[in-house]
Amino acid sequence: MSKALRFFVALVLVVGCSSDPVNPAADGKVPGDGGVLPEFGSGDDGPVDAPETPSNLTYWEHAKPIIDAKCTGCHRTGGIGPFPLTSYAAVKAVTPIARGAIFDRYMPPWHAAKGCSDYQHDASLTDLQRQTLLDWIDAGAPEGDPKNEGAPLDGPPTLKSVDVTLTMKAAYTQQLKPDEYRCFIIDWPYQTTKYITGFNVKPGNGGVVHHMIAYLATKKSDIDKITAKDGSDGHEGYKCFGTPGFGDVLSTPWLGAWAPGTGAVNFPAGTGLEIPPGAKVVLQMHYNADSSGGGSDQSSIEFSVADTATKARLQPLTNPLWLSGNAMPIPKDQDNVKHEFTIDPTILTGGKAITFYNVMAHMHYLGKGFQLKINHKDGSESCMLDIKRWDFNWQRFYQFAQPKKLASGDTLTIRCLWDNTAANQPVINGQKAASQDVNWGEGTRDEMCLAVAYILDPF
Repeated sequence: MSKALRFFVALVLVVGCSSDPVNPAADGKVPGDGGVLPEFGSGDDGPVDAPETPSNLTYWEHAKPIIDAKCTGCHRTGGIGPFPLTSYAAVKAVTPIARGAIFDRYMPPWHAAKGCSDYQHDASLTDLQRQTLLDWIDAGAPEGDPKNEGAPLDGPPTLKSVDVTLTMKAAYTQQLKPDEYRCFIIDWPYQTTKYITGFNVKPGNGGVVHHMIAYLATKKSDIDKITAKDGSDGHEGYKCFGTPGFGDVLSTPWLGAWAPGTGAVNFPAGTGLEIPPGAKVVLQMHYNADSSGGGSDQSSIEFSVADTATKARLQPLTNPLWLSGNAMPIPKDQDNVKHEFTIDPTILTGGKAITFYNVMAHMHYLGKGFQLKINHKDGSESCMLDIKRWDFNWQRFYQFAQPKKLASGDTLTIRCLWDNTAANQPVINGQKAASQDVNWGEGTRDEMCLAVAYILDPF
C-alpha cells in the first residue's frame, strides 16, 4: 500500500467523515483570509459596482491588449477556440456573442470564484478589464488608430528552463468524436533520480488538444499493465478516463494538469517531484473535435529538472471510503446532491504543519460545484478553492498567491455537488445518456470528488 493511501486510510479510522453541510458564518465571511465561502446555490461571485472605464474606447488602445493576453491562447488559427480573435475584423465579427460570454464570466474559462482566495496567473478578467470590453462593445466596437496600440499585458507564464522534452512516440488520429480520452506512455530518459521543478505542454495540434493530465508510473506491475494496453486496439496509446489505467486515485502519482491558455507551471523554488530512473510518464490527453473536426496529434511536454530539491508531492485528497463504489451515492434524476469529508491531516505528521502551494479539483461530467477549505482551530476558516460552475473540460491547478498553511489542530473540508438530472447528462457516441444511479468509479458515467494539492512531502 502506498504512503498516500495509508495516509488517508488511517485518517478515516481516526476521524471518520461527514456528509452533512458545513455552514459558513451568517454573513458568509471567512475570518481566516477575508474571502467568502457561500453555500452551494447562493450565486456566482455576486454583483459588483461597474468600474469607471476610459472615454473613447478603441480596439487598438484598450481592447486588443486585453484580448491578446486573455483570449488568443485558445482563440487563434489552429487553436482549440472555435474562431480566432487575432485581428480587429475577427473580433468585430463576433462581438454579439462575445459580449454575452464576457458578461456572464463564461470566458475566459477560469472557474475559481472571486473572493475565495488570490491565485497567481489568474486568467480571468479583472472587473476593470471586463467592463472595458463590455463598454467598448456597447459603443459599437470602434477600431481606432493602430499607431495608438496599448502596451501588452502579461500573458501566461513560461517555463524557467527547458531541460528535457518528451514527445509522444507517434502521431495519433482522433477516433471518437466529439471527445476522446487517450493515454500515451513516454519513457523517462534519466538513469539517476531527478526532480521535476516545472512543466509546459506543447500541443502538436492545438485544434484538438483540449486538456492534459500527466501521471507517473514507477512500479513494474503498473508499467507492465499499461504496456499491455498500449496499442492493443490497433492505435497508438490506449483508452483511459478518470485514471490512467493503473493504480487508484490515491496511489497514482500526478505530475500536473494543463489546459489551453494556462501556460507553463513552475513549482515553488527549491522544491520538486522526485522521479526515479526507469519511470514512465503517462499523458492522458483529452481530444475535442468541435472546432477542427478532428485530426492527428503528436504532443510534447517540457520539464525543468534538478538534481536535488526539497521533495514535494501532488497529493490526492479525498475520502477513501468513497472508493468502495457504494459510499458516495448520487441518485438518478436528483439535483444538488452533496457529499463532503472533513479530515485532520496533521494527525499523521506528528502535528507538523502542512503548507499548500496549489490545488486542483477533480470530478466527472455530473459535477456542479466544488469547495475546499481549512477549518482553523480558533474557529476561523480559509477558503482554498470555490468552483460554482464545474466544467470537466477545464481542469487546472490554481497556484496560491500566498501558500496556505494547515497547522496542528486544523482540519480540511472537501465538498462536492452534483446535478444528476436528465438535462445534465453527458453525450456519449452522439446520444444524450439517460440519468442513472451513480457512485464513485473510473468510468465515464461514474463520478469522483477529490482535490490534488502540491505540498512538501510530510513523511
